[in-house]
Amino acid sequence: MNELELLRQGGVVGGGGAGFPLWKKLASPAETLLINGAECEPVLQSDQYLMLKYPDLLVRAAGRLARIVGAREAVICLKDHYVPQIRALQDALCAARGARSAGELGEDAPIKGAPNEGARIDRARFKGYLYEDAPIRGALNVGAPINGAPIKVVLTKDALNVGAPIEGILTEDAPIKGFLNKGAPINGAPVQDAPAEDAPINGYAQGDAESGGICPPVRLHLLPTVYPIGDEQALVHSATGKTVPPGALPGSVGCCVVSVSTALNGLRALQGKPVLSRFVTIAGEVKHPGVYCAPIGTPVSLLLQAAGGVKISEYRLQLGGPMMGRIAGENEEIVLTKTMGGVLVLPKEHRLVKHADLPLDQVRNRAKSVCIQCRTCTDLCPRHLLGHPIYPHLTMRAFALGNRLEPSAALCMECGICELYACPMGLNPRRVQQLHKSMLREQGQKSTFALKDAPALAEHRAVPSGRVAARAGVSGYLFDTPHQAIQVQTPLVCIPLKQHIGAPSQATVAVGDWVQRGDTIGRMAEGALGCDVHASICGRVERVEQGMVVIRAGE
Repeated sequence: MNELELLRQGGVVGGGGAGFPLWKKLASPAETLLINGAECEPVLQSDQYLMLKYPDLLVRAAGRLARIVGAREAVICLKDHYVPQIRALQDALCAARGARSAGELGEDAPIKGAPNEGARIDRARFKGYLYEDAPIRGALNVGAPINGAPIKVVLTKDALNVGAPIEGILTEDAPIKGFLNKGAPINGAPVQDAPAEDAPINGYAQGDAESGGICPPVRLHLLPTVYPIGDEQALVHSATGKTVPPGALPGSVGCCVVSVSTALNGLRALQGKPVLSRFVTIAGEVKHPGVYCAPIGTPVSLLLQAAGGVKISEYRLQLGGPMMGRIAGENEEIVLTKTMGGVLVLPKEHRLVKHADLPLDQVRNRAKSVCIQCRTCTDLCPRHLLGHPIYPHLTMRAFALGNRLEPSAALCMECGICELYACPMGLNPRRVQQLHKSMLREQGQKSTFALKDAPALAEHRAVPSGRVAARAGVSGYLFDTPHQAIQVQTPLVCIPLKQHIGAPSQATVAVGDWVQRGDTIGRMAEGALGCDVHASICGRVERVEQGMVVIRAGE
């Protein structure tokens, strides 16, 4: 069975967004695989926990998935202030490369990208590289000390085969791990034979990711602590310098973006283990906020009980992060899905709840009477800052006048910056963008957009994550990444047959059937876009209805 089929059967879908099936994403070749560890939504901690707890598995997953998609390298991207996660991943990379762990290198030999004293990181441009004079293990610049011993041999850029990295080169365009070009001079001595592709490096066969060697090479890239740097297009721009064209996907510039949880689930699926559980952040007005691990289909009410219960009498649930999540209906029955990264308990009078519940006619009346067309919503729009021709202020104008749809609304990523941060009048440009985008889709209107030059000083308009949390009213709910997730057991699961983009899976079980944990209960239709679905607990099927399989635990 090929690897893509293993991913499909394992039910692996995007864990940080709309649930795009991983097998389909990796079916299109890419030059660079980006592991998205930004987790840029305030409060959410699930991916940060996974990077801290399972760094070795994440490094292995990055290399394995990069090989499947045909990438030349895998880049694990995370924010620069995730200090414990950076250290853990650096140690994992050193171990995978057959090097000594970061803790054995000595105080005077900082590790690339790690926050050790002496390792200077370029935080102005923030490409994730160290200055050339930074002391670092394996640095090849003149005089760079390694445990006090200066380097005698210096490689120039001309001595390298472009695209074949050498570990430790510190310039932006110099690759990081690989081979010398055949005949390339080093201090006047030509290299007689370049290693073959399967030649061992650091004692590991290049193609053997499972043995500890990394091929394609895996490296870290540190991201600025701004919102929404976890947007895949912002991530691509930060990590590679490339800009995804308006309305296009990262694959258009040779990139494939996968979240941390998706990568780890992918590695498990390749070992024959389907997706059965999910790490999720439970926070807000609960007694014990933290990261919880529960079977897919667990009722959210049970998760709230596990978090010590809700501290207030009147509340609403925000599913996902505070910026891009949605407010659940008051009587809506919510269960844990593969794509649910967080559940926030908010007071009924919270700003996020009021914005979500505001009737559309009031949204229009406020736009007519209050919008001053200051265009701050446009000037701070993250996609506009990349050079995309998106203009939320024009959408607000068109909505107020009611005479047309604004085509650029189709480019909206619904990050919430325009509504929860930028607008000085407290209006709802994100809601209006969503409405116009939906109407454009329903009417089949498709426009072609050309990439423009990024606005002047665009990098200085990026919004710090802390200020976003404050404006959204969730600063009081922030907490440190826990050292241990809390395991939750459930006597009943309600598993949706559609937890992904595409067609729902077709139920393969009936009422009364006994299922084991891991059994397939929903199979993707032949030729459709989707993934299989599995029983997350052992038990008997109670109901199969309305796109849901209900299983009650039993012996």
